[in-house]
Amino acid sequence: MKSMREMDSPYRLELSDIAASHIGSFDAFLDTYSKRIVECLPPVYVAPNYNQMLHELNSGTAAPDYVKFFIKDVRIGYPRRNDCTDDADERLYPLQARISHTTYSAPIYVTFALQSTSGGVECSQIVHKELLAGQIPVMVKSKRCNLCGLTGDELVARGEDAQEPGGYFIVRGNERLIRHMISSRSNYPIGVKRKQFRAKDAFNTEYAIIMRSQRRDGTVVGNVLCYTEDERCVLRVAINKVIKTIPFGTLLKAAKPHMSTWDLKKRLLEDFLHNEEMTVHFYNIFQNMIFLEPLVADVDFVENRYLHQLGKACWHRVHTFMRPGSSLAECGLFVMKNYICVQSESLDDKFECLLHMFKKLILLARGYIIPDQIDSLAFQELTLPGQIYASVLKESLYSALTKLKSLYSIEVANFKKYLATVEGVDDMEKVMLEFCSNISLFNYLTEKVAPEVPSKVNYFLSTGNINSSYFEFQQNLGWTIIADRMNYFRFMSHFRSVHRGNAFTQMLSTSMRKLLGESWGFLCPVHTPDGTPCGLLTHLSKHAWPLTSAPDSGTMGAVRKFLKDLGYPLDLRAPGGITLDYRYVHKPVPVVVDGIPIARIPSDDAPQLMDALISAKLEGIKGIRKDFEIFSTCEAKGQMEYIYVLTFPGRMVRMVKNLKFDRVELIGPIAQQWSFIAINTAELDQHRARIKLEYNLSSNPQSNPQSNPPSNLPSNLPSNLPPYPSFESYKRIDKLLENIPVHYTHIEIEPHGILSICANCTPFSDFNQSPRNMYQCQMLKQSMGIPAHSQPLRSDGKLYNLITPQSPLVSTSDYRRLHLNNYATGANAVVAIMAYTGFDMEDAMVINKSSIERGFLRATLCRTKVLDAAPPGCSAKEGHCYVFRGPSNGPLDADGLVRVGQLIANGSPLARIEYAGTGAGARPRVEMYREEEPARVSSVTLVTPNPSRIDKCVESAPCSRAIIRLQSVRVPDVGDKFASRHGQKGILSMTWRHEDMPFTESGIVPDILFNPHGFPSRMTIGMLIEALAGKSAAVTGEVGADGTTFSHCTGSDPVAYFGSVLRRAGFRYYGTEDMYSGATGTTIKTSIFTGCIYYQRLRHMVADKAQVRSTGPIDSLTHQPVQGKKRHGGIRFGEMERDSLISYGAPFLLQDRLLNCSDLHLACICPECGSLLSASTGPNDSQDMRDTTKPPVCTVCSVPCHWVRIPYVLRYLANELASINVGLKFTLRQFGHAVRRRTAPGRMPPPPIQ
Repeated sequence: MKSMREMDSPYRLELSDIAASHIGSFDAFLDTYSKRIVECLPPVYVAPNYNQMLHELNSGTAAPDYVKFFIKDVRIGYPRRNDCTDDADERLYPLQARISHTTYSAPIYVTFALQSTSGGVECSQIVHKELLAGQIPVMVKSKRCNLCGLTGDELVARGEDAQEPGGYFIVRGNERLIRHMISSRSNYPIGVKRKQFRAKDAFNTEYAIIMRSQRRDGTVVGNVLCYTEDERCVLRVAINKVIKTIPFGTLLKAAKPHMSTWDLKKRLLEDFLHNEEMTVHFYNIFQNMIFLEPLVADVDFVENRYLHQLGKACWHRVHTFMRPGSSLAECGLFVMKNYICVQSESLDDKFECLLHMFKKLILLARGYIIPDQIDSLAFQELTLPGQIYASVLKESLYSALTKLKSLYSIEVANFKKYLATVEGVDDMEKVMLEFCSNISLFNYLTEKVAPEVPSKVNYFLSTGNINSSYFEFQQNLGWTIIADRMNYFRFMSHFRSVHRGNAFTQMLSTSMRKLLGESWGFLCPVHTPDGTPCGLLTHLSKHAWPLTSAPDSGTMGAVRKFLKDLGYPLDLRAPGGITLDYRYVHKPVPVVVDGIPIARIPSDDAPQLMDALISAKLEGIKGIRKDFEIFSTCEAKGQMEYIYVLTFPGRMVRMVKNLKFDRVELIGPIAQQWSFIAINTAELDQHRARIKLEYNLSSNPQSNPQSNPPSNLPSNLPSNLPPYPSFESYKRIDKLLENIPVHYTHIEIEPHGILSICANCTPFSDFNQSPRNMYQCQMLKQSMGIPAHSQPLRSDGKLYNLITPQSPLVSTSDYRRLHLNNYATGANAVVAIMAYTGFDMEDAMVINKSSIERGFLRATLCRTKVLDAAPPGCSAKEGHCYVFRGPSNGPLDADGLVRVGQLIANGSPLARIEYAGTGAGARPRVEMYREEEPARVSSVTLVTPNPSRIDKCVESAPCSRAIIRLQSVRVPDVGDKFASRHGQKGILSMTWRHEDMPFTESGIVPDILFNPHGFPSRMTIGMLIEALAGKSAAVTGEVGADGTTFSHCTGSDPVAYFGSVLRRAGFRYYGTEDMYSGATGTTIKTSIFTGCIYYQRLRHMVADKAQVRSTGPIDSLTHQPVQGKKRHGGIRFGEMERDSLISYGAPFLLQDRLLNCSDLHLACICPECGSLLSASTGPNDSQDMRDTTKPPVCTVCSVPCHWVRIPYVLRYLANELASINVGLKFTLRQFGHAVRRRTAPGRMPPPPIQ
């Protein structure tokens, strides 16, 4: 067997490949989807002489003449500049779009076509017109990007990183990407049991089959087959955003109108002839389906009555897609082709797919199979960027066509009014048809509707929202996000993230957030945020990725030909459906390709066929690609038996090694359910020990007379196996055989392959508590580092840059292999685990002041200001009159812009703009700097933005946009947040002088003092091991000690290894040292654990959050100060701050912060009933509630109430509880004594309490 290192070498993920799924999906859109959406796009019709209402009343009327408009072609060009000269390079690069804060877009050309009819026959002559519809964003490094195919040096020459991954869009200077969204597995029938089905329709039961059918253009349609109380199933499908319920029998007959009743009965019973109960049950269903149909009228007796009925039921939802004069049968055929099992266009294939769904539904309802868990990853896939981009473009194209039809309708109506005033018009119908076919009118109107195509695409990428009117989308919000470059790890994780969907964030159920076993190896178990998105936003594991290649129309034919080559008698010339006749074989097993059964084989042949399919898949021969997902459920309990082949994109796959064929195989989550995968070679050795033990027990039955020899021994055991040593008792043998795992079929490529790239960068994470590893994955993406090597050429809104990053002394194999040292996010620090100053309580820590002065974890914050000379909304003529121009003297240069290197503060001018046109014009406008933090100008760039509706840029003079980059240094300060790589986060509580810090015998002064109380509850043992490993690396000079997760799971002890290294270097085995107090010079009586730990500085800094206010805005509901510095909110005073004031013995400050300066409220409480809500001044009393000299009277007890000072939120709580009939009762005490009640003057005292 090959070693893991040799086996993994051809399959290593490179840093430049992290966005491969995004780029591959967009390339599939450019090559395939963009052509197929045009083929699948329905045309629109304009019939000036067509009365739809009369046609519905009498569908036998002759078809009128009409004009058909459709999209002939869509072509996407390459990004190019509009301001280049003849000898300049006209190609537009992403760098130029980023600097100018514009959109990196390419021209899209749309070819509109017009075809008229004459006498009900479409003319052969078609009028075409190709128009430049506008600009649409293109993905960086895709096939339409000018960076595609460039080497690392060429990328650097064009202002990019050498390993620039691409995979995102640049919209108005911001890098945005389309999320990988989790959706139900396409073209696979998922059996579910939900109470919601019964709630939606009283005739439905809890059982249904969900089929998410995917077209070959990337769009999807959902079909739900519901099981009804009378066992006559119905199919629910969304047609034009309205749910239609269609009887299942009608669909079957519509798909195969010429099938006899006898043949249909045979097809229903063919798989259950061995089961008498199911045969009788299916026969009863057949009787209900065929012989209990409702009576039909004479008009329904047409050539295909069932297509006619289907069209009649759906006419009002799809008549806009039909040509004028269409029959109801044509409408039914349109519904069948475009909304029912759309993965295939053949009606025979649709019949087989529907029948397959129906059989599974009956087995589910009768309890023969268990429901599928729809929240399991086995029944899910990813919606890829190219697919959703194609869907949005298809929506945009059809929206342009409908707008064209509306404009034609307006022109036709106006022309009819004009003809009514003209005398002598003989054939008005012919004149109207000629008017609609006029080429000049066609050219004029298409130019008006062409900008409709890119507008929706640009809106989608700018906001992430979809304005859908015609087609089905999984969700309409939250599709795109900004690819934030806080550091490179955060930027990288965006491309590997998958999201469950915005709809699930509001659900109270937690079933969709759970990490199930089917996610093993596909989704990282620790890389998910805490809080609201926990479990909904996850990340792909290291060896997992989604498939992006567009579906191939010849896949089903390749599988059928493969079966034919194996000797099965298939008719390859048949149009579709099952051609292999094993209907009367005992327990036939269907072979299903993308939800469509193509053959049935004997169940005894299933293992041999699976081996043949897997062998062809591993070789990639005979049309069976290596990324096909092939699995069998013949040996599974509670599952419908079939052999399934899945080929469509969006499926997640990962690499494992197939032990039988000794090849690396790509498997999916659903195929993984029926595989037995060993984690490492140790488990394989355990497996061999079991085989060896079974062999010895079978060859020497006298050694265990109480057990029978096993009968399932492998046939290829070597003949020279040595005898296994005997055990002391037979019980020990039985226990060993019971606990050893089953026979393995696969082995993992790497044990840590189940983790994401970010999670694999945490050293010794297998020694930590799992929540700490989750926190580290989040804090790694919040730490300052190196966001990009091209940072001086970038103009992002906000960028953090660590001034002195360091390579970690302890790293993992993936960290080193991906060369992530080039994007370091921290620095090594000497850490002493001790409580020394009193300022390190809880999560606080003390940092050596001299370390900070030497540059420890210093960072810069770069911000960009974009200033346009022309004000928004001005005309093109006025836009050329606004220029940057400065006065002869002042803080600005002669060009009206701030000087490079100048230090500016709040209120300093950034630019001066003058109106250079004729006339009075406008007064000079000065743009000011409005930030509290001083900054230094690092660069000023002048650009000329192209006039664009996308970027909201008007036509203006050259160099009318100024890009000003400001830079400020952030020195670590008290209150800033830091963290190790093990989820140990804390704030800087004090910077201690170097001479007062403790020091070791060798004179080493620690950089950080860490509180030892942070370890017991958090159990971050990996941090302690990292301290040992970092210390050993420092004393030996071997940077890069291995801390790879699970690399020590085979028996080696990292503590023993690094402890022995320290002992050989003259240090103590466990890393402790004797230290001296810097303040007193005396020896600290206990040994202090000291080591080197890699620390990160997080973006949470006190300079961004410190705020002071006396009074300000308050929340209208709770009367407490609003939250947020930008809203002039109050200071956050949380639990840790409360504990601090209590520990200092300052209760008055606590009362002042949480009551007096927050939501102090005067309220009245009845001393008798203790109610806060019963006080009243009376209906005729004009007393002010704020007048405390005359307290209100309780309306229940008729006694005067007492004024008390309480937080207003307590009154809010009392009101909310009273709304659900829960009352609060308060007991009044003053100086420790109960307050006596008083009788109100002029009122009778209440009766005595019994």
